Amino acid sequence: MSDAYTPLFDPETDTAPVVGPVDLALNLARNTLAALAPTNIHNESAVLQAAVRLEIRLRALVAALDQQAGRDPLEGIDPNLLDWHQGALNGDSVVCAFPQPGRPDYPCIWNRAYHPNHRDVFGNTWPARGGDDR
Repeated sequence: MSDAYTPLFDPETDTAPVVGPVDLALNLARNTLAALAPTNIHNESAVLQAAVRLEIRLRALVAALDQQAGRDPLEGIDPNLLDWHQGALNGDSVVCAFPQPGRPDYPCIWNRAYHPNHRDVFGNTWPARGGDDR
């Protein structure tokens, strides 16, 4: 047995799902469940692939349900991260605040020192390219 450990979802390195309508997320989840039903539980590789696909669909469904219910997407976020997020939105000079492609309301919360990837308050990252840093 290996001691290797990699989580299914790591907010430090993985991106959160794009939130769509609940009906779409539910349909995709049902289709994924149906497609994966015949997975051979004795095939470790197939089971791992199924787990990853199901985790992605479940995460998207929960995000869609949260959005539909009007829950604050920042609910439960560490207060220190929220401070950096607010600083980015307010133009604080110590915060990078580089806009996230497609999600301008969630800019980079790192400080202005060099960083190879930008990061938002949720842990989503995107590459920092030359000239990105502010």
